[in-house]
Amino acid sequence: MSVKFTLTPNPTFKAPVEIPLPDGQVAKPVMEFKHRDKDSLDALVKNKSIKDPALLGEILAGWDLDEEFGPASIELLCKNYVMAPKAVLTAYINALVDGRRGN
Repeated sequence: MSVKFTLTPNPTFKAPVEIPLPDGQVAKPVMEFKHRDKDSLDALVKNKSIKDPALLGEILAGWDLDEEFGPASIELLCKNYVMAPKAVLTAYINALVDGRRGN
């Protein structure tokens, strides 16, 4: 099946994120991400002053968790799962750069 290609991508896309849990297991929630063009992504990645909850707020548009998506929930995610911000950012960049290779 062919996918129609346009020069203007969808404003959001979904991808699974592998978040390490304290017991050694890995959760794989699906996150909805905001699309960014190359310049916007470069600027975001180079901004070292942005803190984890704010960074996730810049790239996330939603998620498939039972908890409602919003700033307080993003803050709680970052507080309770210290590896979550890195996992979310890595999944986001991989999705933007690599796409869905192999599918």
